[in-house]
Amino acid sequence: MRLTDSNGKRKKYKTKTIKAFRSKDQIYTAFWLDNSSKKIVFFNPIYTFNFENGEKALLKVITKGALSQYRLECWEQGESLLMSIELLKKANDSFFMRADQGLLGLRRKALTKYFKYCAELSAQIKSKTLKTVWEGVTFYIEKCNVANQSM
Repeated sequence: MRLTDSNGKRKKYKTKTIKAFRSKDQIYTAFWLDNSSKKIVFFNPIYTFNFENGEKALLKVITKGALSQYRLECWEQGESLLMSIELLKKANDSFFMRADQGLLGLRRKALTKYFKYCAELSAQIKSKTLKTVWEGVTFYIEKCNVANQSM
């Protein structure tokens, strides 16, 4: 990966050595992630932290707090298409929850279980009142009891 420092000089870095970086207004941070069922990734919404067997991923930080939202971005080879996966992490979790399924919208069943202690948020997700990940994050921050976040 090539990055430009504050003096305008470009320098090449190995992905393994990067912990975080800023590009204009966006912050990216590195995590070693493992999707425990790589053969059926589409159905598995959990990405665990795994320094030994995981793959290093640079995630775009969308919001950070009691419920953090990250975006895993990747270029589809052969096409000039940027693909992204929306990931959520409650403050005390040791994993990310995949929040969307691309063009198909939110992963409603998985998110309903993930927020089961916040009945109002689960109901909003299940009834399709909330349409985007950002709406879910905002709802969580404004209305859910942060003290129950580790449940």
